[in-house]
Amino acid sequence: MRGISSWGAYLPYRRLDKAEISSFVGQGGGKGTRTVASFDEDSTTMAVEAGRIALRHATATPTQLLFASVSPTYADKTNATVVHAALRLDDTALAIDLGSSVRSAMGGLILALQSQGVSVVTSADIRTGLAGSSEEANGGDAAAAFVISDDTHAPLAAEFINTITLCLGQPHLRGQNQCNCRARGLAP
Repeated sequence: MRGISSWGAYLPYRRLDKAEISSFVGQGGGKGTRTVASFDEDSTTMAVEAGRIALRHATATPTQLLFASVSPTYADKTNATVVHAALRLDDTALAIDLGSSVRSAMGGLILALQSQGVSVVTSADIRTGLAGSSEEANGGDAAAAFVISDDTHAPLAAEFINTITLCLGQPHLRGQNQCNCRARGLAP
């Protein structure tokens, strides 16, 4: 059975008070805060940090790395190889960029779940928007990483049932597909 054996998340330290948006721009804003990447953080560096957290609990050597982002740091060179090098993965591990859609991260998870070996799926974005827009106020900068393997490499935090349903925790019913996932209490 394949699934998520470990995971990690990274949130930048800086926060933007949403009320400050309307006082500066004259519109937008709201209550609370949103995460904001610092001047030296980008989608690639945040993916590396999430990947490091996820790999702390991995027992097997990854055979591929998938990096998904709609805000890649480099436009004409691969970002996945930078993440690969920073995580110090084996030279034989494949590094693939996925992008141009916020759904590319889910595509990367499905691709890793349907492949062989151990995969690291990372996703990171820096969300921007027009001044005063709801995207500016409600979007946040963040990264996540998942180590995908089968249960021979490590106990699974979540099992893969099919390409339609992936869930953590209690059984769910989604349409005609019943998900019998089991959370096993692994934490990063």
